[in-house]
Amino acid sequence: MAAAVAGLGLTLTACGDAPESDTAAPGESAQVDTTRVDSAIVTVAFDPSRPVDDLIFLPDSDAPWQGLIAASLSDGGYEVFNLDGEVVGGEAGPRLRSITAAPDFALRGLTIPLLFGIDSDGAVRAQAFIAEETTFIEVGLTGEGLEDNATAICHAGSGIGFVDIALLNDDETAQIWRVEDTGQDNLQLTLQSQFDLPFPARACASAGTELIVTGPTGGAARLDRDGQVVADIEGYSLADVAYGELLGRAVAIAPLGQDGQLGVFDANSMEPITLIEFEEGLNAPAILQPGAIDLTDANFGGSPFSGGLLAVYDREDGRLKLIGRDVITRIVVAPE
Repeated sequence: MAAAVAGLGLTLTACGDAPESDTAAPGESAQVDTTRVDSAIVTVAFDPSRPVDDLIFLPDSDAPWQGLIAASLSDGGYEVFNLDGEVVGGEAGPRLRSITAAPDFALRGLTIPLLFGIDSDGAVRAQAFIAEETTFIEVGLTGEGLEDNATAICHAGSGIGFVDIALLNDDETAQIWRVEDTGQDNLQLTLQSQFDLPFPARACASAGTELIVTGPTGGAARLDRDGQVVADIEGYSLADVAYGELLGRAVAIAPLGQDGQLGVFDANSMEPITLIEFEEGLNAPAILQPGAIDLTDANFGGSPFSGGLLAVYDREDGRLKLIGRDVITRIVVAPE
């Protein structure tokens, strides 16, 4: 299968520059103004080989039980896991501090996971994951006006033959780019919109046609495609964010540094809903220092993940921890 994309200006990820060895500092603690504190039990925990910067789900709609989780490692490259914690793929390469993915991107007549990341120079990188060969292949990108000044990336929509990605830049601007395979040597990026950010944002998540952005000093904001603030909340240090709809209620979930909690916010008003603490489960330790997170509503096969799941990287013990999405839904939508 790798040969089918060989004409796309591709090189093995391992051929990238040597990554930096520093690790991202944990986010500062933040206090969410709510009297509610709920608890959930960690379902599964497993060990990446090295510390993790970011993570993303790679669901498989044809075979849900074969869904995967990709993690970008703090000393460079990727590891890919199944839900049993087994490493099913990986590659050395540059450090990618922020990643996103199009799990079923149409590439040269194939439908394969395509991952995007921001390297230490602020450049956008793309890698196709060839599951059958458990390897990554780097994919060339070309976009008029695309600069190497991004600090974060997230999925911003998709359609037939394309995926949109949002870039948060170090000059406090954001851009939305459309990525397509037009048959040329590289994938083509076309700028869809550009706007100023309300604060130095360092993480984002797609909220339908809008974006949720968070930052270490600015709190969180929901923005429309023109960058207008739809709703916001100030005074929080939020290093990452995930968006989801829980039985129709739109929420933004963000780690609260060393408190060991996740804050859940109403994604329409950005008002806080609750705090969630995560207790130890069977062979799954509690979450003490949440770092990178991701939330999906995709079916990952069988109980307890048929309704989706939440993944959290715990900086305290260096483990990835999974919780069924249905657990989070019950806490937020139907608290006891």
